Amino acid sequence: MGQATQAVAREREAKALELAKAGNSYEKIAQELGYAGREGAWKAVKRSLDRLTKPAAEDYRAMQLERLNTMRLGLWPKVQKGGERATEVALRIEEREAKLLGLDAPEQLETKQDITVTVVGIDPEDI
Repeated sequence: MGQATQAVAREREAKALELAKAGNSYEKIAQELGYAGREGAWKAVKRSLDRLTKPAAEDYRAMQLERLNTMRLGLWPKVQKGGERATEVALRIEEREAKLLGLDAPEQLETKQDITVTVVGIDPEDI
């Protein structure tokens, strides 16, 4: 890829990030910027984020947290009144927030497997 082509791709990825910051869906970003689908738009946003400096990425994280908090505050009166749908949405917001902050402990999987090893050419008594 030539330098001019790279520059155009990076500019397009930066636009994808700006659209994501503004709350647009990946499908909308794909349509607006000509990506084949939402996955292409997601990858563009990710590449753009990967190029950001750490402070810029922290700013983006803080903006996302503020957005989630605003959503939660809007739902909270309905949650307090026992609204089932509002509670479900609030829990999804909290799950997203925990993921964004890395609060969830990694899942631990336990696996067991029996392995039989047959050694050829060695007398077991020599071991």
